[in-house]
Amino acid sequence: MLTLDYGTIDGSGAPPQARLRLPQTVRVRPSDSHGHDFDEILPTLNTSRESVYFASKNQSYTEGMRVFITYPYSDGPGSLNRESLGKVVRIDDLGMAAAALPSKS
Repeated sequence: MLTLDYGTIDGSGAPPQARLRLPQTVRVRPSDSHGHDFDEILPTLNTSRESVYFASKNQSYTEGMRVFITYPYSDGPGSLNRESLGKVVRIDDLGMAAAALPSKS
């Protein structure tokens, strides 16, 4: 299980102060498909104004990896999904082959 947290690219990677624990849907895919080619749609664990935190079983994430993040994401008819560029800034071990990784967008 992997967890990705994104915010602004210029950020320090430190967790934001206020986080909302309301599940939303997020879509994540690599910005460079030359090594990893995945497209994940996952529920968030928590969010803040500039970041999203979610769990994934994908082990392809690495620190510094750039990803495209669509938040919030919807596959409903007429949905307006906006994609942002993000960067993984931290990977946290969650045990049982799990890790957490924040990314800045």
